[in-house]
Amino acid sequence: QVQGESDYLKRKGVGYHGIRFRSSKEFGNVAVVPMVDIDGNLWNYQLLNSDGSKRFGKGGRTHELFHSLRPIVNGSAFGVAESYVTAVTCMENTGIPCFCAFSCNNIKDVVCVLADKYPDSRIVIFADNDRHLPVNQGMECAKSAAAAVGQRATVAAPDFGDRLPSKDESDWNDLLRILGIVAFDGCPQPTANSRYSGISNRVETVYMSQST
Repeated sequence: QVQGESDYLKRKGVGYHGIRFRSSKEFGNVAVVPMVDIDGNLWNYQLLNSDGSKRFGKGGRTHELFHSLRPIVNGSAFGVAESYVTAVTCMENTGIPCFCAFSCNNIKDVVCVLADKYPDSRIVIFADNDRHLPVNQGMECAKSAAAAVGQRATVAAPDFGDRLPSKDESDWNDLLRILGIVAFDGCPQPTANSRYSGISNRVETVYMSQST
């Protein structure tokens, strides 16, 4: 259904952008995030359950699929993030239209197809910073995606300072919860001509520092 609410997204403090809903006594208020290809064809969906678990449609395609939070035109910069929550968090706090790639393993493919469709647009990859894992998957996948599109991309990663690594402190929504809006100080911001300041002319990783 078009109208509804999501228990999980309410806890995360983010809005509803182009998603659907379903409710039941067993699963509560669940968000349904459409997954489309570059031509806008719907292939699959992701369920965001009340307990925070995420499920794709059984047997459905995920490769190169994404969810667009806001329409863009060629020449306007845009962001890409792994999860719906991170994408919305970054868009609502920077003004940059964002896409959700659904997983770190899909982010490179999504960045590449979007880069082809919008050849004059700059790209900000809002990475997860998976410091708690033996291999920082979020950062590695984001840097690989940026390298694949040359000088058009910047990787922006949340910096948790000296805080101990934790799976609960890895993405931009986590940093916003800890620091408030100052978590986005220094992030690329929209300018009057719909392009964005703070995006360099080369691939780079921007670590947003934790306030002390």
